[in-house]
Amino acid sequence: MADICEGGNETPGSLKATKLIQSVPNLIPPYKAAYQQGLSTTHQLLRLVEQTTIGFNNRATTVAIFLDVKSAFDSVWHTGIIYKLIQSEVPDALIHTIADFLRNRLFCVKEDCCLSRQKKIQGGVPQGSVLGPYLYCAYTSDLPETDVTRLALCADDTLAHTTHRNADLAIGRLQRHVHLIEEWFQHWHLLVNTMKSQVIAFSRTRSVPQTKLTLYGTALEFQDSVKYLGTHLDSRLLWHTNIANTRAKTIARMPATTFVADLTVPLCWKREFVDIEVRRLVTCKDTSPQVPSYGAKSDAFLDQIVTGDETWVRYVNAETKLQSMQWGHTHSPKKPTKCRQTLSTTKLMATVFWDTKGILLVEFLERNATINAERYCNTPTNLKRAIQNKRRDMLNPGAIFLHDNARPHTARRTATKLQEFNWKVLDHPPYSPDLVPSDYHLFMHMKT
Repeated sequence: MADICEGGNETPGSLKATKLIQSVPNLIPPYKAAYQQGLSTTHQLLRLVEQTTIGFNNRATTVAIFLDVKSAFDSVWHTGIIYKLIQSEVPDALIHTIADFLRNRLFCVKEDCCLSRQKKIQGGVPQGSVLGPYLYCAYTSDLPETDVTRLALCADDTLAHTTHRNADLAIGRLQRHVHLIEEWFQHWHLLVNTMKSQVIAFSRTRSVPQTKLTLYGTALEFQDSVKYLGTHLDSRLLWHTNIANTRAKTIARMPATTFVADLTVPLCWKREFVDIEVRRLVTCKDTSPQVPSYGAKSDAFLDQIVTGDETWVRYVNAETKLQSMQWGHTHSPKKPTKCRQTLSTTKLMATVFWDTKGILLVEFLERNATINAERYCNTPTNLKRAIQNKRRDMLNPGAIFLHDNARPHTARRTATKLQEFNWKVLDHPPYSPDLVPSDYHLFMHMKT
C-alpha cells in the first residue's frame, strides 16, 4: 500500500508542529517512556525489573499483561485525537496544523507496475513521520489507571502489572484493570489481538497460578518467558532466555573465522580438540579407568568434560604482520606506513574453564599473588557454581575434570576437593607434555 500526499509525509508545517507539541505540558504522561527527552526503552525495562525485584525481596508475585494492539498507528481516530488535543488545551493554531496534516490523505495499492484507484484515508497517523508517534502517544494518554496497578507504555507497547504476596489477589487486581482497559479500547476504536497478548507471573517459586486472567472473554495462559521491548524476560528473572538469544544472534552475525573470548570458537572445533586429547589419553598405559567407556558413547562423554588452564593475558595485543597484510594489485596506491607495535608490559594471570558448549568460568589472579594449592582449591568451588548456573544438566551424570599435572592441580587438597564434588578426573600420564585443548586451541586464538 502506498501513501500518497504531496510533499511526502514530512512537511515544514508538520515538523514545526512536532516541535510545538513537544512543548505542551502534561500532554504525554510520565509512564510513557517513548518520545520524551531523557527517557528510552531502557527506563521502561528498569521500572518493570525494579518493581519485580522489590516483590521478590518481599516474597511477592508480580503479574503482568502485555497487550498487542492491532494496527495501532493505523487505527487512530482523527476526530478522537483532535478532541483530545482540545481537551489538553493545545493552542488552536497548532490543532489546525495537525488537522490539515491528518486529513485529505490518499492511498492506493501497488501490484507490480499497476496502481489501484486512490481512496481516502479515514483514520490513522503516518508511521513514517516524526509527528505520528507523538499523536499516538497523545491519543492513548488517558488510558485508565488504578491505585493498585501500574501502566508502562512505550509507543504501542502496552503493559499493565501489579504486585502482591498472594498471586490470586494480584491476578484479581489486574483483572479489574484489564476490564477498564477493554472498555477504553472499545470506546476509542482500538482493537487488541488476544492471540498475541501474553501474561506472566514473576515469582521465585516454580508454581503456576491457578486463577486465569481473561481478555475479552479469552483466558490467557501464563507464559514462562515473554519478549518486551526486544528483551526476553523469564518468570524468575534469571535472564537465561535473553542471554541464549543474544548469544545466538551474535554467533549468527559473526564470520566463521572470528573468535570472541566469551563465545570462544565453533562447537565442532572445540569438540575436535577435546576429542584429540581424550584419544591421546586412551593410548597411554597410566590412564584413569573411566576412559575406556569413551568409545561407546563418544558424544555424551565429550559433553561431560570440563577442561581449563592458566595463561598470561596482556592488556593490549599487538597486531601481527599476517593480520596487517592487505590485498592489492600493481596499480594500487602505496600502503600507509604503520607504527611499530610492542606487546603491553602489563599482564594478568587468567584461569579459564570451558566445555564443548562454551566458556564456564574466567578468574583473574590478584597482583603479587601466586597460584598454589590453597588458592587453586577455591577454583573448583566457583566452577561448580558456574556449572549449576550454566550447565544444570551436567550435575546428574557428573562432570569429568581435565587439567594438566601442575603441582597445584595434583596436590592432595585439590584431589580432596574434587572428590567432595564426585567429579571424575582424567589424569595426565607422568612426564607428558601439556597437550590440553586450552593451550593449543583456546589460548592460541585469544592471543592472536
